[in-house]
Amino acid sequence: MKSLIQFITFLLILLAGSFESLANGITVLKNAEGTTSVEVEPNNGSENANPIYSGVEIVGNNGESDYDFFSFSLDEPSLMTLETLRFNDQIEILDPNGVIIFSESYINNKTFSIAGVQKGTYIIRLTNNSYSDTYSFKLSFPQNNSSLESTLINLETKVGYLTVQLTDTNASLQSALASNSTLTAEKTNLEAQLQMANSRISELESELATLKSQQSSASNSSSNQSSSSSSTVVEIKKVASIKAYGLQFSLSPSYTDTGSTIYFTSYDGSSGYPLNDNNSVSSEVKNLTLGSSVFYTDYLVAEGYVYGYGTATLNMQTTDSDGNGVLDFLQKENSVNISVSGNSALHWLMEGASGSDSYLSGTFTRSAGLNTGNYLFYYQYPSTTASARGVWSVQYFDGTIEYDGEKYYLSINTTNSEGRDISGYSTAEYSVTNSNTLNLGAMSITTDYDSSILQTQSTTLKRSGNKYSGYLKALDGDTDTSWADYVDWYIEISDPNDSDNDNIPDFTDPVETKTAPTTVDFDGWNWHKGPWVYNHKNNDWNYYSPNFIWSYKHNKWFTWDASTDAWKASQ
Repeated sequence: MKSLIQFITFLLILLAGSFESLANGITVLKNAEGTTSVEVEPNNGSENANPIYSGVEIVGNNGESDYDFFSFSLDEPSLMTLETLRFNDQIEILDPNGVIIFSESYINNKTFSIAGVQKGTYIIRLTNNSYSDTYSFKLSFPQNNSSLESTLINLETKVGYLTVQLTDTNASLQSALASNSTLTAEKTNLEAQLQMANSRISELESELATLKSQQSSASNSSSNQSSSSSSTVVEIKKVASIKAYGLQFSLSPSYTDTGSTIYFTSYDGSSGYPLNDNNSVSSEVKNLTLGSSVFYTDYLVAEGYVYGYGTATLNMQTTDSDGNGVLDFLQKENSVNISVSGNSALHWLMEGASGSDSYLSGTFTRSAGLNTGNYLFYYQYPSTTASARGVWSVQYFDGTIEYDGEKYYLSINTTNSEGRDISGYSTAEYSVTNSNTLNLGAMSITTDYDSSILQTQSTTLKRSGNKYSGYLKALDGDTDTSWADYVDWYIEISDPNDSDNDNIPDFTDPVETKTAPTTVDFDGWNWHKGPWVYNHKNNDWNYYSPNFIWSYKHNKWFTWDASTDAWKASQ
């Protein structure tokens, strides 16, 4: 009966599907909707592996002691998601060097995250060591899409969101207008006035653009004339680069060889139930003293339900090659291939369940430039050894910081542990103690889809050359949880601006300029257009009226003072 059901399944896909012949000559059968692909024999070796598609369900049949091979390629390191529907075989994923990066068996209806840490062709090997059976699984690697496609998807999402907002706003406005005829009449009148004002503004802007062009060509050779006044800071935005590293890291859930799942959350120093929000955890691993080799995390172990919890400690490498105070394995630009050790301390175990304290060893790997990688743990118990594997990630952001003498404007980018690219923005005040000390005000970084991803305290950065750096403390580094987590950061700002060429960046060495003089001599009129008159003596366009003169150069109004026979700046 089982063989008949398998045959019918394949026949239905065959009848509804289509063949696609790939460049290597291997034919792949997909259904009409493109959501299912059927294994095509022979595929019992890597040389005739069936190519697979991202997000397309693979359906196949594996005979006793049989092998089925599939292949796919990554154009760049990518985070992958493996979903199994019906699966009793052993599945292994081999990287382009033939190294096994994932291996599991008997994983019906489970989902795994796997980091493909290098580009190239990967092999999936299925082994059936029991009886002939049908399997189905799906592998998604959307990060492998072209950047243009990803950008278009992102833009389409934003446009859809804004369209909904606009529709809702318009509906609310129409409802309000329909219920208030007086308001409708006032709105019509105001719209007419606004249209007239906009028309007049357009005329003035066109006229002003012409005048500016004429002024520029006439004053190129004499734009640096001096005048007496007190000094003030120029409020012009300048751009510097900024990057930050999280001084803690994340561990996604571990999938053990015994069928259990281990979840990690922020260490709270107690033996009670670990921190969680309705069973949602933070995945945070942190050290209690910055720069220490020992990192802490609390864990919960489950198999459909939580049957134990405790605390785990990891001894990580403390290499800091660039001496910036950030351990090398926490810096995104560094590749990672390290061994770790530690232990787990059991705080509670459900009656009848098995578990105890254990010694822990393992490896962390990650490609340079990728914020996610793979980890593998071995737990040594008194009478047995168990293994668990998963994905780990580091936190970072980089982007630009603009400043104008009073406020700074942050525009940053990062990638979360799920592989999603995120843009964030913030504005706050800053102050300068001296040329070597920059004080940044507290910030709340917001994104296009979330209220906030990072809330920080104010901090002081010290200068070395054109760089400002120091530690940043967050009020809450992940606002999705109800407790403060991911709070320790290192921040670095590189400022290329040095207007006076004194080797001190403008961020802490503001350029000063002269304010408008208290009086100006407007003699020596030349040619004019309308109310605007160009004055050769001041190399300036002025708006003239019988009692007032507006100086475009000084950005001030001047009035005639009969007692001194001079044009005096208005207060």
